Amino acid sequence: MYVVLAWFNVAFIAVMLMPYLMKKLGKSQMKKNGFRKALKAFRTIHRPLGALVLIVGGTHGYLALGGILRLNTTGTLLWGVLIITGVFGGTYAMSKNRTVFKIHKFMALMVVVSFFYHYLMPGPVI
Repeated sequence: MYVVLAWFNVAFIAVMLMPYLMKKLGKSQMKKNGFRKALKAFRTIHRPLGALVLIVGGTHGYLALGGILRLNTTGTLLWGVLIITGVFGGTYAMSKNRTVFKIHKFMALMVVVSFFYHYLMPGPVI
């Protein structure tokens, strides 16, 4: 079951990255109505998916570790990075501070890096 939850989270994170990727890769497409509708839809579900990723990620970790809390695993590292990313995203949503948004985007990159670290070398943090 925890493997299924993991792949759900991968899909959720990919969807959460779509607004950024669409904006960066699709500058020439911005005037097309379908593109703008899709971008708006991805932005609308970005925040709720962030909360869902934390819940599903925590459940995945709980099941994968047999209910034992371990703070030195790559999954816990990834979960911590996700929490920090969410804090900066929420702070930006309330303040509209561009510096906070840049930190949020940087932390999103760290989520991707942490994910690959967790996927390629699961277990204790080395």
